[in-house]
Amino acid sequence: MNPKAGSFFVDVRLTRHLTTICLSVPEKEILATIYSQILSNHFKDFEENLQKMVPKIITATQKVFGDMTKNPKFAPTALKFHYQFNMRDFAKIVQNICNTQAKEYKGKPMQICQAWAHECNRVW
Repeated sequence: MNPKAGSFFVDVRLTRHLTTICLSVPEKEILATIYSQILSNHFKDFEENLQKMVPKIITATQKVFGDMTKNPKFAPTALKFHYQFNMRDFAKIVQNICNTQAKEYKGKPMQICQAWAHECNRVW
């Protein structure tokens, strides 16, 4: 399958062993539902004012993710081929927010915001 030496033809005997799957990014409502449930379950041991931050965290993450994927400045090029943003990045942020512990953030809502900002900076 080397395009410089060989052909672009794939033998039928080989294709019977392969499956092609194409998945698009889910809509905002679906993402919000999935990740809100994950974070709400994690934040059930936190104070009530921190539990109310879950929808805001999800909305802010969606906003940053959407802006990054649609911005032509962050489009992959030959020099910046690593600009491949996908749902794994979104999930990493939520996953690492789930590593927070209620006793460490008691009465400190700003530190949850800082943890989220740190994760966004680290992942993206």
